[in-house]
Amino acid sequence: MKASIILVYILLSLVYFCPIDIPYKTALPAFALVLWGISRVPLKIVLAMFFSVIGDAMGEQGLLILQIVAFAIAHVFLILQFMAMRHRPIIPLNKKDNLLLILLCAIVSFVIYSIALNVGDLVIQSGIIIYAVVIGLMVFMALTQSVMMVKIGAVLFMASDIILAWTIFKEPMPYASYFIMIPYYLAQLSIFVGTMRKNNRLK
Repeated sequence: MKASIILVYILLSLVYFCPIDIPYKTALPAFALVLWGISRVPLKIVLAMFFSVIGDAMGEQGLLILQIVAFAIAHVFLILQFMAMRHRPIIPLNKKDNLLLILLCAIVSFVIYSIALNVGDLVIQSGIIIYAVVIGLMVFMALTQSVMMVKIGAVLFMASDIILAWTIFKEPMPYASYFIMIPYYLAQLSIFVGTMRKNNRLK
């Protein structure tokens, strides 16, 4: 059964790159995960994917602030799920966690300094800064997990969003849609499947 949703997800992801006009086709892969995941994966993951669907839909409508808000909420649900999956308290941090935190703070600072602070609209600028902090925390929580797919998915998610922000606010990139959407779709699938495997082992 798990193989079937992975196949459906991959096929719907490929639809995005096809030159056909389908409303909200960006959101179709995540929507499939939501429908399949109900009663099969933790509720927080379903909600994370649901708000990703909303974010994709808002993005297709050009509603950037609502897109940022929706994905920020999605990351909050991922953070809550990853917190529930940890085997030890978040505090105190060990040496590895401290190094990860420093690295992610550097990446978030780069995004804020090089992208957000150059945005003229104060509302959008604030949204980018808050979102950068939230996704940084999500990636940190993912990297402290024992499931490699979750770690890979979180890193891909952040990479996709950095490329997207750079393309929108700094300068266009050749083949930007491929560099944005391929990591994004792989990120969603990796986090979903990785969490599902972890959850099944804990049962």
